[in-house]
Amino acid sequence: MAIAGTDANDVAKASQEWRGNEGVLKVASAFDVMRTIVASAPDPYETLDRIENVRQRLEWHFFGGQSSGADVAGAKMNLPVVRAAVDLLMTADFASRGAVLKARDRGDWITFARGGNVPASEREQLSRVMSNIGMEIALPDDIDQPETLSMLANVNRLMPLDRVRALQPSRMFSAGSEVGPASGPGILSSFYATRTRGGQSFARSLRIAAYQRFNPLDVASGQVEYDLLQDFAMRD
Repeated sequence: MAIAGTDANDVAKASQEWRGNEGVLKVASAFDVMRTIVASAPDPYETLDRIENVRQRLEWHFFGGQSSGADVAGAKMNLPVVRAAVDLLMTADFASRGAVLKARDRGDWITFARGGNVPASEREQLSRVMSNIGMEIALPDDIDQPETLSMLANVNRLMPLDRVRALQPSRMFSAGSEVGPASGPGILSSFYATRTRGGQSFARSLRIAAYQRFNPLDVASGQVEYDLLQDFAMRD
């Protein structure tokens, strides 16, 4: 959070109000840790913007928009509203509105947003701050293979593009042409469906989702989905 004021005393007063509100601190800490984890991703910018937009909307909601300034000291954070906003942020990539996310789903989303393994120290921080706002999170533990980590980094780079392409008609290619993205859901939503309904591991669900995102009619050589994803990333 950035605090602006007319002088040092003005800033100090706002800072004191902020730090003196336990509910505000809990929510701010949760968003701070999420941003720190995502900032280390190969391509973090759009996801960081999404996280920041949610945080700012929550601040306007709870602090008020009076011309006299935000009422930080008197703000009462409604944690169920905060939890719903965080889940909605993640659900936007995974499923339609109304989906109920579990601890594992939240851990999967932050792993995609990170584009790799979350270090143990950051895992502990994330678990603590999420628990403080009443949310459970469980990060995957089967992504230590180099192939999975490389694919995960590539998916992270493709997330902004895939968010757009998932809403558009597929590109059509003739036989023998380059591989094009298939119509239907994006990689993350396909991953979520496979992981939720099929009970697959993170690594296996990632491979299946990556493969489904491309047109299988253009793949006659038996090339694994990992190679397809690499090729797609290089062209775009």
